[in-house]
Amino acid sequence: MFKRHLFVFTLLSIMLSSPCWAQRIEFTPFVGYQFFGSLNVREGELNINDSENFGFTLDFDIRSDIKIEALYIRQQTDLELKEQPLGVTRKLFDMDVEYYQLGILYETSYGKIRPFAALTVGVTEFDPKSNLYDNEWLASATIGGGLKVRLSRSLGLRLQGRLLLPFNFVGGTLFCGTGGCGVGLTGGAAIAQVDMNAGVTIYF
Repeated sequence: MFKRHLFVFTLLSIMLSSPCWAQRIEFTPFVGYQFFGSLNVREGELNINDSENFGFTLDFDIRSDIKIEALYIRQQTDLELKEQPLGVTRKLFDMDVEYYQLGILYETSYGKIRPFAALTVGVTEFDPKSNLYDNEWLASATIGGGLKVRLSRSLGLRLQGRLLLPFNFVGGTLFCGTGGCGVGLTGGAAIAQVDMNAGVTIYF
């Protein structure tokens, strides 16, 4: 909870200290579905199970077609290991996956419909719900696009899909604790996920 509050406070501080803050601001809470997310390791294949997610985007204008975008996503899921060579799958633990991102959004206008593309960079936290394992922070990026539909002066609809890319730049193990690790990572690996969501935009 503290991390999310700090993230929102930092975003608001940046906005209020910027000359862009007087421009139009868009706030979009959303819900969606997050799927894929696997990584080959020494013991087999790690899989982040598909599940619902939720979060928000916060955008403010640089100019009419370009915006600064902040993005937060949270997925409540679990991690499984498909062991090799037997192919037996076992659950390791429940886990939250949280993305904290900042980037650029570009959009074009066709009346009330505005197609857009967005690119963000930031960090992702993998937070296991087990006393035996530590959380892991990885650098990450997202790329996505979708449609904004203006419903009224103050409300709109936003539909979007994203490719989510946490990166592991160093070798070692993932989620180690007093009970041991059991899985290993190699340097330079990416854990690709996909996010599809819909939200209601509030215009300020």
